[in-house]
Amino acid sequence: MSRPLPAAVAAALLLVVGLGHADDQLTLPAAPLGRVTDLAGVLSPGERKSLEARLRRYELQGRAGQRGPQIAVVTLPTLAGEPIEEVSIRLAERWKIGSRADDGILLVVAPRERRVRIEVGYGLEGQVPDAVAARIIREIIAPRLRVGDYFGGLTAGVVAVHQAATGQPITGIAPVERVRDASQPQRRRGDGGLAGGGLLLLLLLGLLLLAGSGGRGFLLGMLFGSLLGGRRDGNGDVGGGSSEDTFSGGGGSFGGGGASGDY
Repeated sequence: MSRPLPAAVAAALLLVVGLGHADDQLTLPAAPLGRVTDLAGVLSPGERKSLEARLRRYELQGRAGQRGPQIAVVTLPTLAGEPIEEVSIRLAERWKIGSRADDGILLVVAPRERRVRIEVGYGLEGQVPDAVAARIIREIIAPRLRVGDYFGGLTAGVVAVHQAATGQPITGIAPVERVRDASQPQRRRGDGGLAGGGLLLLLLLGLLLLAGSGGRGFLLGMLFGSLLGGRRDGNGDVGGGSSEDTFSGGGGSFGGGGASGDY
């Protein structure tokens, strides 16, 4: 005769079952968390920030002074049994990726089901037809995801998608980037020059004491310029302000164009 489970063990089992059931539910956010919405948690904070910056640059630096296509990336913890095509089009339409020119592209990855989808807006279906989207998935994204390189796969994917959308040759080659996890201590780019900067200040102060009244104004200008230069952040901007902006869709429409694939 089997003995009944202790109450604490039974409660723990019920909690685990409940959590597993909750994980199978597909809850889609009403708005993107940014150009990169990593709900599956496959990117480090540093990788997400790097990919976010790339997508922002693509969007803001279009040709002939025009904004470029709006590309967004989302990773999902589960599709909960739904086809990735249906989930992707719902997200694209809900988030309104792209401008009124319907120039939006949504890259969706579901690691649990190992599925990938490129959803293409109406306005880009000529530049990124289904066959091109399928090729990008098959030759560029899937091989990297297959070995667990999500950052490499997503980066190479958005590079190729942007090349196709802007009429460039699709090389499928993303620059090799070394990304430090934002949760780890980082050394600022200018830290290596602190010793040299200190010596320069001492030298200027010495020259200031020795110089006559005519040369002191010039040396003071150099001194203050050096001090202000030390306040620049790693991107060369004074004050260290962030270049990120609030991301939201611009009203783009989608009609199901694109491609899906496995990895």
